[in-house]
Amino acid sequence: KPKPLGFYAGRYATVEVDQTGKKVSSFNGDCTPAKHPAYTFSVTWGIPVNAKGKIKWSRPNAVNTPEGSTLAGFPRVTIEAEFVSKSEVKGTYQLHKAGCKAIKFDAKLEQG
Repeated sequence: KPKPLGFYAGRYATVEVDQTGKKVSSFNGDCTPAKHPAYTFSVTWGIPVNAKGKIKWSRPNAVNTPEGSTLAGFPRVTIEAEFVSKSEVKGTYQLHKAGCKAIKFDAKLEQG
């Protein structure tokens, strides 16, 4: 299970957990594993974490460009992850937009 109010950071994703420890309040990722990705996204819907510490989410979401604007239309974002311990979350996510790849991530507890 995640740590309530935990902030997990990895090379390609950051995950914030709400005060109950039962929802991801914020998930941030990139289109591709690059220093300057073409697109970035932030999911702030409140993604439920099940009793086994797993996340499975797929929904259209706002996507940002490097210039700071938002893409017209909302491409689908898919996230599948698991809190393997109170201090680590691993998984895969993908922004379903041309040129974007599925990205594996491993984020460790930074604060919380």
